Amino acid sequence: RTPVKARAAIRAGLIQLKATFLKLRSYRNIGLFLVARMTYYDGLSAIFAFGGIYAAGTFGWGIQALGVFGIVLSIFAALGAFLGGWMDDRFGSKRTILVAVAGLVLGTLASVSITADTIFFFFSVLPPVPGAGPFMSVGEQVYMVAGVLIGISGGPAQAASRTFMARLAPKDMMTEFFGLYALSGKATSFVAPFVIALATAAANSQRAGLFVVVAFLLVGFLLLLPVREERTPA
Repeated sequence: RTPVKARAAIRAGLIQLKATFLKLRSYRNIGLFLVARMTYYDGLSAIFAFGGIYAAGTFGWGIQALGVFGIVLSIFAALGAFLGGWMDDRFGSKRTILVAVAGLVLGTLASVSITADTIFFFFSVLPPVPGAGPFMSVGEQVYMVAGVLIGISGGPAQAASRTFMARLAPKDMMTEFFGLYALSGKATSFVAPFVIALATAAANSQRAGLFVVVAFLLVGFLLLLPVREERTPA
């Protein structure tokens, strides 16, 4: 009996999900936000996933250095989430997200601008010295600062997005729209890595792949601009 009930529950859930998708035509403001959030969230997930890969290829970082880099990003993402809560209360969810995504764009551009012997695309620096250990060269240190900016921007982008969804959705349809919100963050999670892989292979360059991340973030930023910060009536 339990499997029968489970199948019935799954079927009912799928029917409800389909009905909610159809309702999006009447809730265009929410639909636009979901598309914007899906786009910049894909970019955010990609930079957290591929930032370390780019550093490993550029500076030759090993497991220990990558672990430190990941911990630093996580710490500043948590701090950013607290900062995002204050910004959300003071300036509103939409402005908080826009500022956070802009920070992600700047941090990712700064990361892309760095090679072993170049920072900010044009300025030459000494490359890492073999055997000197991680984070000793200027390029590595600037890359770490860019990572801090990405981390501190990523926290508010995620936290304020949930708050924005709660403020946009009709109160009696909150569960339905948060179901779509959760789905929008997972259903297309393969897109950014796939496009990054294509760009990296086509250009034979990891930098080309990270430029894809910038594109996702910028498109998400632009899609968010026309979204109205008001609750949609049921």
